Amino acid sequence: MEAHADWMNLPEQPVVAEPTDFGPKYKAIEQRRKALMVLKKTLAAISPPIASILANRALLQTVEGQPEKVAKLEALIESNKKARDAALETLKKETQEIKDLEYGPQIEALIERATQPMDKADHVAFEDTAKKLGQAIFRETNKGMQDLKAAKKEFLEEQKQSEAGSQ
Repeated sequence: MEAHADWMNLPEQPVVAEPTDFGPKYKAIEQRRKALMVLKKTLAAISPPIASILANRALLQTVEGQPEKVAKLEALIESNKKARDAALETLKKETQEIKDLEYGPQIEALIERATQPMDKADHVAFEDTAKKLGQAIFRETNKGMQDLKAAKKEFLEEQKQSEAGSQ
């Protein structure tokens, strides 16, 4: 303990910076993984406005003859439709940006379904499909993390070999 009593006067240790660029393979995997995470978040953002639209439509049936409440609910429905449509546009764009997306057709079908009228059973089926797609995307992002680790390890090993070969 006494050896470090004057720790402020000890020399600073050099910081060995690990490279942050692990090659093009790493970058490609990283970009795809980030795009998939954004896609998953956007997919999750679609269901709440749709649920709100259904709930407000049900409430609309109970407030007949009360113009103030009807106007308020109709405004909420329109607001939720705008939120849904914005999320759907973002989802379309993100789906098109990701190359070789195996569930692209399923997402496109989900987008199409989201704009059609739904009852409670349809909404449950819609949410179930969205949840399963989200889980599949999550699994792919986890696989992407493993691929990132492997690409980084491969890059560092190649770098060590090239350094050893040049000496």
